Amino acid sequence: MRKSSLLLLSAMLCSLLATAQQEQIRFNLVESVGEISLGKITGITQDPQGYMWFTDQDKNALTRFDGYSMKSYRYDAANPGGPGGSYPETVYADAKGYIWVGYYGMGLDRFNSRTEIFQHYRHRKDDPNTISSDTVNVMVMDRSGKLWVGTHNGLDVIDPESGGIQHFRYNPHDGSSLWGNNVRSLCIDQQGNLWAGTGIPWEGNIAGGLNRFRPETQDFTHYLGNHKIRAIREDSHGNLWVGALGNKLFLYNKQTDGFEEQDMMPEPSSPVDHITFIQEDGAGAIWIGTFESGIVRMDPTNRVITRFGNGQGLLDNSGWQAFTSREGVLWFSTQSSNLYRMDPLKKTFHFMHNVDGDLMGIQENGRGDIWFSTNTGIYQMNDLGKPKYLTVGDQPFKSFTFSRQSRFFPVEPGKDMVLLGGRLYRFDFASQRINAIFSDSDLIHQVIPLNKSQYLMTTASGLYEFNPDNAEKKKVSTPPMSVSALYRDGQGNTWVGGMNEEGLVRLANGNTAGTFAKGRSINTIYQDKNGRFWAGTPNGLIWQPDPNKDFEPFWKQGSPIGSTDINGLQEDENGLLWVSTRSGIFQINKERTRIRGYGFNQGVNPSTLTQAIYRTTDGRIMVGSKNGFYSFVPKDDAFQTVAPQIILRDLTVAGQLVVQLDNKKSIRLNHDQDIFSIGFAGIHFSNPGENTHLYKLEGYDPDWRKAGAERTAYYFNVPPGKYTFRVKVANNEDIWSEHSIPIEIVPAWWTTSLFRITASALLVLLLYAFIRWRTKQQFKRQLEKSQTEKQLSELKRRSSELEMQALRSQMNPHFIFNSLNSINRFILQNNKAQASEYLTKFSRLIRFILQNSEQQQITLDKELQSLELYLELEAVRFDHHFSYTIRVDPFLDPGSILVPPLIIQPYAENAIWHGLMHKEERGLLEIELYKKGKFLFCVIRDDGIGRQQAAALKSKSANTHKSMGMHITAGRIELLKGENPQASSIYINDLTLADGSSGGTEVILQIPLRYD
Repeated sequence: MRKSSLLLLSAMLCSLLATAQQEQIRFNLVESVGEISLGKITGITQDPQGYMWFTDQDKNALTRFDGYSMKSYRYDAANPGGPGGSYPETVYADAKGYIWVGYYGMGLDRFNSRTEIFQHYRHRKDDPNTISSDTVNVMVMDRSGKLWVGTHNGLDVIDPESGGIQHFRYNPHDGSSLWGNNVRSLCIDQQGNLWAGTGIPWEGNIAGGLNRFRPETQDFTHYLGNHKIRAIREDSHGNLWVGALGNKLFLYNKQTDGFEEQDMMPEPSSPVDHITFIQEDGAGAIWIGTFESGIVRMDPTNRVITRFGNGQGLLDNSGWQAFTSREGVLWFSTQSSNLYRMDPLKKTFHFMHNVDGDLMGIQENGRGDIWFSTNTGIYQMNDLGKPKYLTVGDQPFKSFTFSRQSRFFPVEPGKDMVLLGGRLYRFDFASQRINAIFSDSDLIHQVIPLNKSQYLMTTASGLYEFNPDNAEKKKVSTPPMSVSALYRDGQGNTWVGGMNEEGLVRLANGNTAGTFAKGRSINTIYQDKNGRFWAGTPNGLIWQPDPNKDFEPFWKQGSPIGSTDINGLQEDENGLLWVSTRSGIFQINKERTRIRGYGFNQGVNPSTLTQAIYRTTDGRIMVGSKNGFYSFVPKDDAFQTVAPQIILRDLTVAGQLVVQLDNKKSIRLNHDQDIFSIGFAGIHFSNPGENTHLYKLEGYDPDWRKAGAERTAYYFNVPPGKYTFRVKVANNEDIWSEHSIPIEIVPAWWTTSLFRITASALLVLLLYAFIRWRTKQQFKRQLEKSQTEKQLSELKRRSSELEMQALRSQMNPHFIFNSLNSINRFILQNNKAQASEYLTKFSRLIRFILQNSEQQQITLDKELQSLELYLELEAVRFDHHFSYTIRVDPFLDPGSILVPPLIIQPYAENAIWHGLMHKEERGLLEIELYKKGKFLFCVIRDDGIGRQQAAALKSKSANTHKSMGMHITAGRIELLKGENPQASSIYINDLTLADGSSGGTEVILQIPLRYD
C-alpha cells in the first residue's frame, strides 16, 4: 500500500510538472528596436556570424537583428546597388555569409553584407541562363554549394561560382520531370536528396505534389499526388515530415518508401487552411504552423500534442514561417505581422503552493510518505498532493509553538521523532500520540542521525550524543561556539559549523580533528560524491577542493554564488550540485567548472527560498520556499551548451566611422588616431537581455570592464603600441565565449626606434665628422700658427732692423755733421744763446728717438713732439728757408691715439731736402692730421719743386747720399699691411699750379686707429 502510494505520488508530481511545463512555455514577441519596427515577416534565416535576417513585406525591407539592435535595407529605385525589390518573399543565408533574398515579381538578390552591395538576378525570356521566374518562393543550398531556387515557374539550380543556372520544369510527356511548376517548399535530407513541394492552396486549378530529386540519377520521384505541399522538414532523428493543404501532416516510411498521414492536427478552419511550416526546436520538439488553426507542438518522446493560438500565449491563430537558430531558439512569424522567439531549453520551475509558512525541512520515511516541516506545522503529502496537518489526537501540530528548527525524523512505524518548539518527541502515526524523549528543559536546536540507534543534537547547553530508546545522552567536547550547522560525513566524522564567524570544526572519535574557514559563519555543510566538502555561508559558497588545505570561495565570473546567502546544498544522481540561495537556485556541473542560475525568468522567486533542499528516492529535487516548494527532475534540465557568438561591429575614430570589423583580422591605427571606439555584441538569442558583455584592451586596461547597453568600448589618448582587444560574453546560463583582435597604434615616425637609431647614427656620424673637421682645423690652425709665428718672428726681426735703420737714418752722419756745423757757427758768431737753444733741441730730439725706438707704438702727441723738434732744427739749419704748420683735427685726442714711432718724420725730411731746399723763394710745409672712419689720415704737403724736377736735379748732383728714411717707412707700412691688408696705405700726389707748373708734392698716410 505504501509503495503504491509513493508511485501514485510520483506519477501525480510528474503529471503536474508536465502540465506546468506546457503552461510555462513562453513566447517572446520580437518588437521594434529604436526607429525600426517589424511587419509581416515572410522569411527568417541566420548567417554564420549569428545575425538573424528577416524579410518584411509590410516594410518592404530586409532587416538584420543581433538581439539588441536592428538595421534595415529598403528598396530604392535610384540605388542600383541596393535591394532589387520592394516585396521580399523569402531569405536564405549560405555558409559563406551571403544573404539571398527572393522577391515576389522582382527576382532574386545576393547580398554581400561586407560591402553592402546587392547583386541582382532577373528573368529574361530570351536568355536561358536567367532564373525561371521573378517570383521566388523558397531557397536551399546543397552540399556542393549550389543554390536551389523554387519559383512560380519551376525549379532552378544556381552555381554561385560560375553563375550558371540549370532549370527543372514540369513536362507532361516526361514522367520523371518535376511534378508542378509552382515550387513552395524545399528540403535537403541527410542522404543529400532534394525534396520539393509544389502547389498553391489559393489556386485550385494548379496541381501540386511532392518530388524527390536524386542527384546521382538527375530525375524526380513523385509522392502525395494532388496534395499541395507547403512544408517539408527532416528532424534530427531522420524523420521526414510533410505538411499540405487541409492541415494534413505526413511522415515518411523508409521501409515502404511511402508517406503515412498523422492524426494529430486540428481540422482546417477553411478550404485554404494548410500547414505553413514544420520546424524542430533545440530541445527536439516538432512545431507545426498552420494558416488559420494556430501552432501545434509535438513532443517526439511521447507524442504529446500541445496547441497554441489566440489566447494561448499568442496573439493570433496563424503561422507563416519558422526557423531554429544555432542555440536552439525557435523563431516563427504569423499572418498578423507578429514575430515570436521561444527558447525551449529555458526551463521554468513549477511551484507547488500547498503549505502554510516557511518550508524548513523535507523528509521521506521510506514508506512512501513525504513530510514537510514548516514554522506553522508538520505536513504529510497525500496521494493527491494536498497538504495534511499532522495531529495529536484531536489537536493539530500547528497549535504548538514552533521554532526554526522544527523537524520530522522518520525512523520506523511508532518510533518516528518530531522536534517541536525545542522539545524532541516520539510520534506514533497510527495512534496519533507523541511522547517526550527527554524530561529536562534543555532546548534542542538540531538533530542528525549517527547510526540506527545513535543521534547527535545541539542544545542550549552544548553538543550531545543520545539514544532515543533510553534517553541517554553524552556531552561531546567542542570548542566554545554557537552551533548553526551539523553534518555527518561518509568517513564517520562530525562537522560542526559556528554561527558567529566561528568557522568549521571537524570531530573524529569525539575529539577535535581540525578547524577550518575561520572568520566565517556557517549555514550548512555538505559532502559530494567525490568526497569534497562544501559549506554555505551568509556571504557565499565555499568548498575544499584539496583535503589538505582550508576552504576557499567557490567563485565563477559573473555569478553571484560567491557572495550571496547560501541556504542549502544537494547533489543529484548525475553529480550535479544544486544550491538554494537568496539569489536563486544554482546548478553546478559535475566537473565544477560552470554554474547555471535560475531566478525570476525561470519562475523562481529567490527571496522566498529557505534552507530546505532534498532529493527524493526517485531522483526529484525539491527546494523549500514560503508556503510551498519547487520540484523538478534534474535530468530534464541539462546545460545549454551553445556559447554566444561574438561579433565586432565597427571601429570609429574621433566619432567618425572608419571601418566595419565583420571580417577584420587586425586593426592598425596612426598615432593621431588614439581616440577610438569599438562596437561589439554577443549573439545568443535565449535571452539577449541577460547576456553579459566584458571587454578589455590588453596592454592598456588593468581589468575587465563591463559593457553598457551600447556594447561599445571607448578609449581616449591611447599611447602608441601593440594591444589586443578582447571581448568575453556569457549567456544567461553562464556559458562563456571569447573573441579577440590585435590592435596596433603606429607611433609617429619621429618617435620610432628606427628613426631614433637612424638619427642617433647620423648624430654620431656628424659628431665624428665634426671632430675630424675640428681636429683638422686645429691642426691646420696650429700649422698656420707655427708658420705665422715663424713669419712674425721674421717680421719682428725685419721690423727691428728697419727701426734700427730708421734710427740710423735719422742720425745719419750728414744730419749730425750739419747740426754740429750749425752749432759751431753759432759759437763762432758768439751767438751763445742760439747755439745753446739749438744744442738743447738737438739733444732732446736724440733722446726722443732713443726712447721711442724701444716701443712698437707711441701716442700721437709724443710723435708730434719729436716731429716738431726735428722741423725746428731743420728750419734753423736752413735759415728759415721754409715755414711749417702742424694742424690736428680738434676731434682727435693725440694723447690716446697710438702710432708707430717716427712714422711721419721721414716724409717731412724728404719734403724739406728734395722739395723745399731747392726752391728759390721761401717754402711752406704743411702737416695735417684728421680722422675718417676707422683710420687716421696724415697729410704731408709741400710747395717745393716737385718730384720730377727734384729727380732731374738729383741726377746732375755729385752727391751720392741716398736717404733711406722713406724706404724704411714704406717697409714699416707694408708690415702693418701684412697684419691687416686693408689697414694701411700710402698715397703720393703731384700738385700743379694753375699754369700747369709743379706746385709741390702731397703724401697721404692712412694708418688704422688704435687707442691706448
